[in-house]
Amino acid sequence: MSRLVLTLALALAATACAPKTESRIVIGGPGSRVLFDDDLHTARNWSASTGTTCKTGYAAGGFVVENIAPAAPCLLGPVRPEVFPARVRIEVTARLRKGSREGAFGVMFASRGGADNRTFATLGLTANGTYRVASWSGGKWSYPVPPTASPSVRTDHGTPNTLAVELRDRSVVAYVNGRPVATADLPDEARGTLGLFVDQRGMEVLFSNLRVSELPPIR
Repeated sequence: MSRLVLTLALALAATACAPKTESRIVIGGPGSRVLFDDDLHTARNWSASTGTTCKTGYAAGGFVVENIAPAAPCLLGPVRPEVFPARVRIEVTARLRKGSREGAFGVMFASRGGADNRTFATLGLTANGTYRVASWSGGKWSYPVPPTASPSVRTDHGTPNTLAVELRDRSVVAYVNGRPVATADLPDEARGTLGLFVDQRGMEVLFSNLRVSELPPIR
């Protein structure tokens, strides 16, 4: 097992399609049944602690996650992970407070398996104005949506960006600040637990308003 694979396994145990045009459409709109709702302002579902890859704590406005690992992403799940079906919308607001403009930060989803066979996917943004959908499976990364520049991404430090993914079976629709920016297919079904991630050492992100809503069936 490579050092990166081992580090990812320990971190998780402890805790390509072209972009679409950016019209303002939200599929999982009002009336969707909410499965999970956390403003991330009060201590409920996430541990405030310092580990090998992540330093976390509650602050004014949300939950702060800092990457403190020399060469691995900070991947953080809730204290009591819940498996969500592959028909949900996951949404969270994130503010990069300090650190690299090149590293990605955002939401982890479809996380399944044990330390040796973990699979998951991420929707991440960078302060350079890009988004991406990445997938970890079989001990390596793939990019169903490679890093793509978008005017929808707000790039100033401290500026809020709202990320969302709508999942159906293996299909993902990615949103940035209310605009659908890309569709992709994952290697596996999108059912699983969720989490937060911060890519590179020294990056600190304030997360708030995490919500999971059930999507209506396609008629």
